Amino acid sequence: MTESRARKRPGINRIRLMNPDRRYASICSRLAAALPVIALGVGGWILYRTHALPVPAVEALASTSVSCVPVAAVLPDSLDWTVFRNEQAPTPAARGALARRFRLAGTFFVYDSTDGDTRKAVLHDLEQAVQMIVGEGESIGDVDVLRIASDRVILRRGMEEVELGLGFSRADPEAGSDEAATAGEETGDKENAFGGRKTGKHSWVFRRDALQKYYQEVLDDPERLVRIFDSMKAVRGGDRRITGYRLNILGEGDFYRAVGLRQGDVMRKVNGMNMTSRRRAEFLIGEFARNRANVFEMEIERNGKPMKLTYQIR
Repeated sequence: MTESRARKRPGINRIRLMNPDRRYASICSRLAAALPVIALGVGGWILYRTHALPVPAVEALASTSVSCVPVAAVLPDSLDWTVFRNEQAPTPAARGALARRFRLAGTFFVYDSTDGDTRKAVLHDLEQAVQMIVGEGESIGDVDVLRIASDRVILRRGMEEVELGLGFSRADPEAGSDEAATAGEETGDKENAFGGRKTGKHSWVFRRDALQKYYQEVLDDPERLVRIFDSMKAVRGGDRRITGYRLNILGEGDFYRAVGLRQGDVMRKVNGMNMTSRRRAEFLIGEFARNRANVFEMEIERNGKPMKLTYQIR
């Protein structure tokens, strides 16, 4: 083709003018890029059809040549993939035993004349079906109380150690019993006017902000505050010393009912402290106001029988 004829045909196929070697090199490079994808697809099809993969076998190094012979690598049907996910791994018998046994209701401070303020914890022992107040360094049978913080406690038994955090305790198996229903005490998620709800027959959880609001309202109205204290009549022993306070509701009856108290109940202890003076009651109120207590365990006497009421503050 002459130069003049090429100029007259501007639409000529430029691929024909390309160097053949460069053209084939471009095609090969594209094919090489696609080969891994093709190989993966073929391998998957073979595995699906035969449950085996072609694996190259390498001869000994002493051999003068290396040959590739397809050998079937069979995957046993009994292979348990849960081994790799550790779903069936055995759990040590003692693991979690303390966490299953105990529940932390809350912590509070008590005043010690020698060590100053010390923190205590209220624990539910579900195994023994009892509730107790413990301090650091004390023991519950073979269980040691290592440390008590504002929202957790660390326990140890032998080589096992567990950290229990605050939670809503539903340790009371009699929650929602006929006796509670007869007394008009509700359990469940319904919240009363003071931000509290029952979590068991003798246990409640209260919102701190709702209680603080009520507390401030009472402080702003001195007459209401007087009626609260006047509703608590001192109970004296044979030596005329105060051994508790009997409830004779003269005001704020809704609040007393909301915390599960009834007319005639005698308050003996709160957080292990004997109720022998109003000053002690004022101290406990101050602990709540300063956010130094998130649980109150009240020991009362009802119809001549001892009883514990637990209030968690959250």
